[in-house]
Amino acid sequence: MIKSTLLLCCCAAAAVTFVQAREIEATQEWQLLGDNDTIAAGMHVRMDMTTGEKWVKLPDEQDTSAVATIDAETGMVETSQTSDKPSYDYDMMHRTLSKLPQEEQDRFGGLPRKETMSPEARKIFEERLAAIWKQRQQELLELETIDLPEVLKMRIRDIRDYLQDPIKDLVEVLEDLEYHLSDIDMARDFHTLGGWPLLVSLLRDDAHAVNATNVTNKLRIQRYAAWAIGTMVKNTGEFASYAVESVGQHNAMDLTMALLRQSNNDNDEQLRLREKAMYALGSMLRGNRLAQLQFCNANTHDMHELLASTSDHPKLMQRLLALAGDIVSDVAWDQEVEGLSAQQKQSQDSLITQCFASREWCDFAHRMMTMPQAPTSTPFVVTALQTTKALAPYCWKEDKFAKKQTLLDGILNIRARWGADTGAFDDEYLEELNGIADGAVAALQ
Repeated sequence: MIKSTLLLCCCAAAAVTFVQAREIEATQEWQLLGDNDTIAAGMHVRMDMTTGEKWVKLPDEQDTSAVATIDAETGMVETSQTSDKPSYDYDMMHRTLSKLPQEEQDRFGGLPRKETMSPEARKIFEERLAAIWKQRQQELLELETIDLPEVLKMRIRDIRDYLQDPIKDLVEVLEDLEYHLSDIDMARDFHTLGGWPLLVSLLRDDAHAVNATNVTNKLRIQRYAAWAIGTMVKNTGEFASYAVESVGQHNAMDLTMALLRQSNNDNDEQLRLREKAMYALGSMLRGNRLAQLQFCNANTHDMHELLASTSDHPKLMQRLLALAGDIVSDVAWDQEVEGLSAQQKQSQDSLITQCFASREWCDFAHRMMTMPQAPTSTPFVVTALQTTKALAPYCWKEDKFAKKQTLLDGILNIRARWGADTGAFDDEYLEELNGIADGAVAALQ
């Protein structure tokens, strides 16, 4: 039986870093020791001299002292340790502790240096390592006793207190909360405990006391709130309804859209906020038919304004293109939707594709592929090509919007540019890129 042990590292932002080590809980059967494994005193150990592997088990009842023997046929060295002193592999302990972040090593006064040393210095070295090791084990035990729902309740109280008196910095609270909400059970508990509407409320501008000295703090809090929202709901069908739950007169999707449409790109913090708002919006819409339908039905979602607001931000442009392409592709791939008749599904599919392959979205994709100042980075172009392929049956079928030829010319120019840029790509990757471009061309023809 192997008992797993983790070395705990508590960081300043309340996140947790782990370094793997194991303490063997021996039985009467031989167990293979790994590089980072430790054993208790009194174990029976054997080592294969040909491979260096070590094996351990409980000593037989007749073992009364430490012995070491070599099997002439197998080359195995066997020892039985009966000392009351714990048996530590100090070299392994040093390797393991060295993997901790430097700030964590500093928190413990630094690790003793591993070098050639006198017996007295070696003793000090081992005592120091053993002390750090034991402290780490104690921290792990304390972590295991933490009541995680109580942690969520504490975070909810922190947010509620801020909303009542928005003067303190909530960033560290939200950063820790985002970490916890990556766990599905924690996300579910957070919603059950009433944390969701409070978290969503942080997206509102009027939830913060804003003046010339703390506007950056407001933007940072909104950014971390959007990040936590996106992490909580992404890729989890059970949480699909959270995106459209009413919080006052709005919902998470409405407020996220409002943040995304802000376009003060002179402010670096504003840019970072919009990027996290895009992350949250993508998390709420992908694979979420309920949110997609509300997004498309809501009159407040001005597509032209949304798309225009990202024209000066390549990363947002790329993510919006990818979002539209993913949603339209999913609609095409979904054969059945639970709870919907074929006719109901067809009606919803039509609404969603008309929404995300509307004139605004089609023009947006066309502009990204053909304008001279369009970003030329390969990831951006690949996203634009993949989205063009997904939207083609709806945007440019029978030359709809009369822009298909210029789009084809733009794709062929990209393909030619890739081929002329000798040395930029290896042959295999260039073939993959050309395949993506050819797929977009085929979808348009």
